[in-house]
Amino acid sequence: MDKLDCVQTRYDLNNYKSSFSLSEKELQINILEIPDVYSSFNAELTEKGGDVISFYKLFDLSSTELAGLFSKEIINIVKNIEEVFSDEPEVQNKLTKKNEKILTKFLAAYKDEYSKARYVGGDILCLPFNDQEFGLALCCNSLFRTNDSFNFDRDLKIIIELLRVANKVKIFPLNKQRFVPCEYLGRIMLYFQQAGHRIEIIHANNETTKINNAILCIWNTGCIL
Repeated sequence: MDKLDCVQTRYDLNNYKSSFSLSEKELQINILEIPDVYSSFNAELTEKGGDVISFYKLFDLSSTELAGLFSKEIINIVKNIEEVFSDEPEVQNKLTKKNEKILTKFLAAYKDEYSKARYVGGDILCLPFNDQEFGLALCCNSLFRTNDSFNFDRDLKIIIELLRVANKVKIFPLNKQRFVPCEYLGRIMLYFQQAGHRIEIIHANNETTKINNAILCIWNTGCIL
């Protein structure tokens, strides 16, 4: 087992590119990001001229409230890094700095009055966006997870809602735990195939893990068999 598979971490632009196998063409269309709590993807891609909206249930809080919450979380991430790489101080330092940089980048964008409009909070089952408003939706660590609030019915409703607002949805990862495939992934895929959607599972070149390496892609176009 690779040690990186045991580390909790947040994602930057490069992580998103590899985890979602994003092409340059995809990075140029308007994107809806459903992050794993927070990332620096929105801030970094916007600096490069990209068009991104990030949606998370806590993004209606103030920047001060989020800074307090996420500063506590970064402490736990650093502890996890130190435990996993206890005998590799250089790796510890590199991963710690990376995660601190991601949080700093995110909070700077969230605090900015102009940038704040790119971060939207609310209920993921009722997204405050128009039909087909986005060319692409990226769902990172928000489906197929392992606790009582994640289940087939919930995840199905979320994907249906994402397909309402986006022409294409990419979901990563597909495991309910780091090493355990989600038992209802096949049922999810069958549902959308039978509904006439095009479905593909493609490879993810994710540098943070060698195990979670698959992406589920669903298009709003007709299913291509």
